[in-house]
Amino acid sequence: MQGGATNSATVHHYLRRSVVILSAISALFAACVILFAPLIAADWLHVASIAPNDVVLSLRLMAAAAALSLVSNLYKGGLQGLERQVTLNLTATTFAALRAFGVVAVLMLVAPTPVVFCAYQLAVSVIEVVVFYNILRRAMPSPAGAVEISADHAATLRRFSTGIAFTEIVWLAVLQCDKAVLSTALSLSAYGYFVAVTTAAYGVMLLAAPVMQALQPRFAALAAAQREDELRSLYTRVSYGLTALAASAAIVMALFPSALIYDWTGNRAIAAWSAGVLPIYALGNALSAVMSLPFLLQFALGDIRLHVWGHLACAIGYIPAAIWLGLHHGAQGTGAAWLAMNFLYFAIVVPMVHARLLPGGHMRWLLRSFVPAAGLPLCALLILWAMPLPDDRLASALMLCVYGAGALAAGLLASREYRALAASLSAALLRFLRSIAANSVG
Repeated sequence: MQGGATNSATVHHYLRRSVVILSAISALFAACVILFAPLIAADWLHVASIAPNDVVLSLRLMAAAAALSLVSNLYKGGLQGLERQVTLNLTATTFAALRAFGVVAVLMLVAPTPVVFCAYQLAVSVIEVVVFYNILRRAMPSPAGAVEISADHAATLRRFSTGIAFTEIVWLAVLQCDKAVLSTALSLSAYGYFVAVTTAAYGVMLLAAPVMQALQPRFAALAAAQREDELRSLYTRVSYGLTALAASAAIVMALFPSALIYDWTGNRAIAAWSAGVLPIYALGNALSAVMSLPFLLQFALGDIRLHVWGHLACAIGYIPAAIWLGLHHGAQGTGAAWLAMNFLYFAIVVPMVHARLLPGGHMRWLLRSFVPAAGLPLCALLILWAMPLPDDRLASALMLCVYGAGALAAGLLASREYRALAASLSAALLRFLRSIAANSVG
């Protein structure tokens, strides 16, 4: 077992301590928001069409839901570490559907108000915590043996956990900074446009999330077995695929922002507003997705010092820039700050990570994994950019999906390893279809 834990009793001990600590932090966060909700509603948010009391109550409900989500994320991490990805993904998808689609039914049946929306989200969060707790409890081995905590292991775990917790807090501040600034710099309608556009841009990160979930336990297992050559080889191969995936999605968003948003929302005002915002957020998210792999490499090898210092530097540079640019240039300003921060992290911190953990391999990684995987989808989409899209929303959306899939194929098939994988999968599919045909004839 990882992190110095040598038996199931020790794992249970660490899990209980983590739950207590994270629950205390979450409760403190929720209490602060609940206490200061009237001030936030009166002095920060520009809300004219909602009753002040409803705004305050909505803020308090959202704070409680956010606090619970932090605890449920811990249980999700436990399932991920136990390599229960199927159970994790199915359950997480179910709750995502409840949040996205169930709330529509509730708003139609009860009342279309912010209070009802937030109360429903809080109820789903409560159920989610209970469900993930029970799934993890059943998945973990029963406590056996005495709790084994040596002084060295405890000190190592304390430093590692403190570093992870610190970067999570710093990154949370970074991720929420633009929203906090623009909530006071933009009108309520413009802020709604901003939320819709950044939600679309976040799709780049959602595409990368399953890859990261599958890789984290594999990276950790290879590192624990001291199979570092195999770990670095896997890291290089996956970097190519993840870069091609993130680049293809982000470049589609960057080249066709208005069409994509209109196909999704049917609102021409949001589509026109998105033209200057979606490209920069999508490209920034693509870089962020690619840079999650160097973090996994550091995490697996137990050396996260550069991760901690890099995130601290990001916060020191990004937060003041986002505040100033957001107040003076709106969403385009915060988007520019986001893209610049990710580019600088990619150009400065990632080479330092590779120098420490992938000696002599950064230029090879850059030229063999990143440049072709991002460059070929870009070239393919630039050729398609000049072609007009259909006027029909559904046809246009399908065409953009085809563009993205074609760009991804152009990136992946340039790699010998991915061509071999595609050939293997195609052969397996052909054998499967032949067997079905043979059985049907027989």
